[in-house]
Amino acid sequence: MTKLDQLKAAEAALAQLLKPVQDAEKLIDELPAAISGSEADQLALLKASTAFDKLSDQEKAELDQKLQEKLLSLREEAAKINHTSNGVQIGNLPWNIVLIATPISKGEDDYEAMRKEAENKLGAGRSILGMYDLSLQELTESGLVEYRLDGKTAQITITVPDLTKYKNIKIIHQLADGSYEYIEPTKIEGNKVTFIVESLSKYAVVGQLIEAEPEPTPLPGDENKNGKPSAGGKQTGTGSATGDHSAVPTTAALLLIALCACGYLYSRKRREENGL
Repeated sequence: MTKLDQLKAAEAALAQLLKPVQDAEKLIDELPAAISGSEADQLALLKASTAFDKLSDQEKAELDQKLQEKLLSLREEAAKINHTSNGVQIGNLPWNIVLIATPISKGEDDYEAMRKEAENKLGAGRSILGMYDLSLQELTESGLVEYRLDGKTAQITITVPDLTKYKNIKIIHQLADGSYEYIEPTKIEGNKVTFIVESLSKYAVVGQLIEAEPEPTPLPGDENKNGKPSAGGKQTGTGSATGDHSAVPTTAALLLIALCACGYLYSRKRREENGL
């Protein structure tokens, strides 16, 4: 074998080694700049991700850095789409796991059964603030297939309107055998409640309405002229109320004194004039 033949053989061997890297680069390069929830976009991302994941660490080091960053960014975008459904979010799972959250409404059998369970175990006055049947599916090249946690845990966050108006928030989970378990939230922030799960089925967020504190009833004589309670029970109004004549005697006495003084001065002046 000539040196030229040896060189060609080495180039062919190198090309064969780099083929998986080149194939992955091609698939990533053909991906859109932004991912959507469409099946075509998701499957294209899955093929590119699978090709990348099969590379060895040495091969990944050969792959273009910008293309690696593009793949990572698209995976994060797809995770946000796939992990959110009807105001429910799931975390701690691969990007290609799809959450399906089906709302369960008041009047449905499962809803009423959960409501009775909450009242029996937690007491009267408990309200269901949101209830969902949760399930997972895995996106594969053959389509969507059922996915189970199988011992893994996941974080669930449910958005509940007016959550801040309720206290004693609990999560009720209906297990596969029909029994119930109670879960304490790990975080409550604004209208979002977060908790950890080990399996998915029917979940309900329950709470107790916070009652407004009644305004204090003023005691007799503890109101001012405008009908509002005053500090220390003393009247703070400035005008006299109807039927209040407490100031009349004082005013009459002042007028009488003034008249007497005027009469005295007038009489004295007249005597002086007559004496002149």
